[in-house]
Amino acid sequence: MNIKIIANITKLNTASDGAIKEYGKRLSRYCKFHFYPCKKEKDALKHLSSSTTIFIVTPSKETLSSEELAKKLETLGLTGKSDLGFLIGFSEEFLNSFVDAYENTIERITLSSLQLSTSLTAAVLSEQIYRGYRIMRKEPYHK
Repeated sequence: MNIKIIANITKLNTASDGAIKEYGKRLSRYCKFHFYPCKKEKDALKHLSSSTTIFIVTPSKETLSSEELAKKLETLGLTGKSDLGFLIGFSEEFLNSFVDAYENTIERITLSSLQLSTSLTAAVLSEQIYRGYRIMRKEPYHK
């Protein structure tokens, strides 16, 4: 599976950058993982293809549990949808401008009902994807 987190951010804070790198390293045994910070919204498009299944990460009251994310990743993998793109911090106007161009799933997911910064959302999402793989493989999460 090829997982991309694409964030509309100029620069990550040090803590989030460290967390994303750490979880990226841990994820390397399960999938290909990439984090792409984009200074301009249109730069996100070069990391997406027509085969990318897109997830828009937004705050909402209906959050996704770790187990639900694991099930979603597993189901996508089993159905052959192996190129996943998670978009964070993009304007509604930008998101609406390209939604029709992609035939694959475009789904909104929520990690928290709190309004988190883009860099913190990217770090939390990296951790949750890693946790999802651990759940799928029935491996302990905490060492």
